[in-house]
Amino acid sequence: MPIAISTKELLILQFLYEEGYATTKDISDYLFFSGESGVSQQNVQRIVKELEQRKIITDKHTYDKKELARYLTKYGLELLEKTKDEIQHHEKRIKGIRAIHLYHYFLMRRLEKILHRSFKNSQYLLETCNEFNHDGHLQVKVEDRWETCTLRSDGEVKISFNNYELLVCRVEIDTGTESISGPKGQIKNKFDNYNIYLRSNYINQEYQTYPVYVLFVTPQERIKTIITKLGNHEVMPFILFMPLERIQSFRIDKKWQEELDQHKIISEMRKQIRKNKRKISAGSEEVTTLKKSKRWKIIDNEYQVEYLARFDNNYITVAEEKDFLNCKVLYDAKNYSHCLKDMLCEREPILAFKNSVEKSIVSEANYQCRVHTQFSTPHKNANFPTRIHVNNKSKLWSPHGSFKLEKRNKQEVQTLLFSAIFVCQQFEDHVIQELSFYDEFLNEKHIQKITSDPTYYGCIIIVRDTNTRNYICTALRSYQMANRTIIILQDDCHVDSVFSKPVWMTFSGTMRTFFKHHAATDAHA
Repeated sequence: MPIAISTKELLILQFLYEEGYATTKDISDYLFFSGESGVSQQNVQRIVKELEQRKIITDKHTYDKKELARYLTKYGLELLEKTKDEIQHHEKRIKGIRAIHLYHYFLMRRLEKILHRSFKNSQYLLETCNEFNHDGHLQVKVEDRWETCTLRSDGEVKISFNNYELLVCRVEIDTGTESISGPKGQIKNKFDNYNIYLRSNYINQEYQTYPVYVLFVTPQERIKTIITKLGNHEVMPFILFMPLERIQSFRIDKKWQEELDQHKIISEMRKQIRKNKRKISAGSEEVTTLKKSKRWKIIDNEYQVEYLARFDNNYITVAEEKDFLNCKVLYDAKNYSHCLKDMLCEREPILAFKNSVEKSIVSEANYQCRVHTQFSTPHKNANFPTRIHVNNKSKLWSPHGSFKLEKRNKQEVQTLLFSAIFVCQQFEDHVIQELSFYDEFLNEKHIQKITSDPTYYGCIIIVRDTNTRNYICTALRSYQMANRTIIILQDDCHVDSVFSKPVWMTFSGTMRTFFKHHAATDAHA
C-alpha cells in the first residue's frame, strides 16, 4: 500500500536528496524560499520528527554536538523512486562525510549559497562543489620522485566566462580548533601539503588557470595569528583568507523583536552584536521588516554591511549578508583586502584573448598558435624570464604573455611570429615604464642575442577601451617597437572576430585583419 506523503514532506525529501545532510534551520529556510507557508523551525521540527518516526529520515550529530544533521534512509530514497544504483551512490556519498567533517560541510554549504547569490545576476558562471557532491577530485594524492602528499579539500570554487576558466579556489574551512605551527602544527602540515600540490604537474592536468588559490576560511582574529606564525611559508602567495564570520550566523536575545519591528536598534542590542565580533555603527543603520515579528533586514551604511535577522522561538538568528563578488572579503598574506571582481577583471582580457585565438586558429588550415599567459597553465614559460637592460639596470623580465604563430609546411613546422603580450586596462604612469621593457625586448640587438632564426618578433597590446588605445598609439611614437606593435580591444577578443575582422590597429591608426597585417611576415617565411 503506497504511503501518504504531503507536498511539504516531499519537498523536504527532495531537498535532503540534493543536499545530503541538512539541519532543521536549513530545511526551514529552503521551504520558506520555496514559497511554503507554516515553515517556522518549530513546525519543521515537528514534521521532521514525524518523518524520523516513520523511518524515512534519520539524524547524526556533528562532532562537536552543535548541530544535528538530517539525512535520508534507504526507505526515504525508495519513496523518491530512486533506482538501486542511485540509492547506492547516494549512500556512498553520505558515508563519505564523517561526523568530524559535518560542521565543516555545513559551513561550506553556507559559503556556496552566499557565493551563488552574489553571482546570480553577474556575467560569470560559478561552479562549486563540496564533500557530498564532488566527483572524487577533492581528495588528492601527489606522488613524484621527490615529494608526496595527501590532502582533502572541503570544497572548490570555479569561475568561468564565455566557456573559459578564469579563477579556481580550493576551499579549506578552519573553525579554530587546529594547532597552527610547531613540529606537529596541523595548519602548517596542511600548508606543506598544499605547497607540494599547487606546485606539482597535477595542477596542469586539472586546471587551465594559474595560480590555483586556497580559500582559507577561518575566524578573523586567527588570520593575523596565522600570518604572524606562517607568513614566510612558501604556500602563502597561493592563500586567500576569508573571515569565518562572513558565513557563520550568530544569536541574539529574542526580546529585541519589538524594537526591530519599530525599526530601532538600541544600545544593548548593539553590544550583543559586537560581542559576536560583528560590526555595527552607533546610529547609521536602517531596519526593514520583511515579516512582522519574524524577519528583518539591517543595513549599516557606515560599515557597508547588511544583516538578515530571523526569530527562531528561543532567540533571534542573525547572518551577515555580503556581496562576495563586489565587496572586499578576501585577504592575502600581507593582510591586504581584495575583491573577487577585481581579480576576475585583471585576468579576463588576456584569458579572453588566449581562448579566442586558440579556438579561431582551428579554421586556419595551415597555421597553429600557442598562447601562454601569466594566468594560465602550465605556469613555466620556456622563453621567460629573460634578462634585459633598461636605464643602465639589468633585470629578469617577463611579459604578461606570449603568442607564437607557426605554419605547417609539408613535414615541417616553422615559427613565423613571436609576440610579447601587454595588457593595458587603463593608461597610467607605470604604463610608460612597462612599455620600456617591451621596447628593450624587441630591440634588434637583444633579438640577435636570443635567436638567429628568421622569426619575426612583435608586440600585441590588449586594451580595455578606445581612449586607452588612443593613448597607447600616441605613446608608441616614442618607441622603436612602434612598427612591431598591433593593438586590439578587449571586446574584440572573440572567436568570430579576432582573426576574421579588421580589429587590429597599428600605431598609425590603420585597422587591419590579423593575417593581412602579417602577410609580409608569411611571405618572408
